[in-house]
Amino acid sequence: MNTKIKRSMNTLNRINRKLFTSNEGNEESLIGTGQINILKEIIDNRNINQDALASNLNLDKTTIAKAVKRLESKDLITRKRSEHDRRKNELAATKKALIVEEKMREHIDQYSQSLFEGISEEEIDRFEITLEKIENNIERNRTMKNDKKDKIMKMLCAIEENENVDIKKLSGLLDKDEEKIKKRVKKMMDRDLVEERDGYLYVISRSKEHGMDSKKKEDHGKSKAKKEVLKAIMKNSGLSKEDLKQHTDLEEQELDSLLAHFESKGILEIRDDKLFADRDAVKHIRKHK
Repeated sequence: MNTKIKRSMNTLNRINRKLFTSNEGNEESLIGTGQINILKEIIDNRNINQDALASNLNLDKTTIAKAVKRLESKDLITRKRSEHDRRKNELAATKKALIVEEKMREHIDQYSQSLFEGISEEEIDRFEITLEKIENNIERNRTMKNDKKDKIMKMLCAIEENENVDIKKLSGLLDKDEEKIKKRVKKMMDRDLVEERDGYLYVISRSKEHGMDSKKKEDHGKSKAKKEVLKAIMKNSGLSKEDLKQHTDLEEQELDSLLAHFESKGILEIRDDKLFADRDAVKHIRKHK
């Protein structure tokens, strides 16, 4: 990775961690950082149900259920059965939550002003343009990745659903340039998705599931890393990030990403560069032992 890009990524990760802990000592810190957005969504959408809440915030239902339980225990929200659908719970903010939100807004406004102190309007404009470009790159890469998967699946289906398919026939079936199809088939062969016998192409057994199996392995690896990091923090409350590195095989960027993820879920706090996990983390570890 380019040295300047790597340095910028490390700076963004540091800023991200500090932003997650910026609310300590304020009224809203009575809930985890990850629950602030959840509370605001409930305030803005009275009687929203948990499924809609999970959909609006792009969070899984288990995360929402834990957050709702904690917010309810802090008397920040109420929960009742929907009159329209008895299978669902409707959520509403309490007066206490409105007070917390007001103080939170004041704190955010003040903190935002201090963040950009000494930075000119021109610098802020350039910074905003840069962030927009990064966001656009993320979306473009995601789209390209999905498009690539779709192209592979179409090629696999075309080979599997038609007899005596060679490069030329495949390019005709897909209405694509023969040279491009040849290059794509070569890559698929390298990945053991397709094989060639007597000049014809065949889908290797279970090749369609190969991509999903790889993803499952990747997800399993990430899940294992999460558990190891959480366990290390639980066993050594107040551990520094530098000390934590000794307990894992993760690269600094991967570790920073995991810590930011834990903070966003409200199961980790960083105080004075020390790491602390709350009771949700304990339950999480016990559940996955």
